[in-house]
Amino acid sequence: MIKNKTTKETIKQKKEGNMRFKYLTKGLIYASAITAGVMCFTEVAYAKFDIDAGVAAATDPLIKGIKDHWGKGVMLTGGGAALFGEGDGRQRAIRAAVAAGSAGAVILGMVALLT
Repeated sequence: MIKNKTTKETIKQKKEGNMRFKYLTKGLIYASAITAGVMCFTEVAYAKFDIDAGVAAATDPLIKGIKDHWGKGVMLTGGGAALFGEGDGRQRAIRAAVAAGSAGAVILGMVALLT
């Protein structure tokens, strides 16, 4: 006949297993953080960062696209407001002018902000 372990022994073994797992996990986390930190600082030490070139590379295509195609965006905004607006022709025309003016102001603001 197989003798079963007592509950106290089972609980004690589970606690020991949990503690071992906890310490192993904590050790792995610390080792990973130290390794990542060393790798990061090594890369930073050897790298030559040019923040101005990075910002220019990120924003120049956006600014060029806005400057090249901003008229189309304004016309589409005004046309959409005129086509899908409610009311008679006069109200639609006013709504289209307001939408186009607002779109133009937003685009000019974006160009001024990004340049």
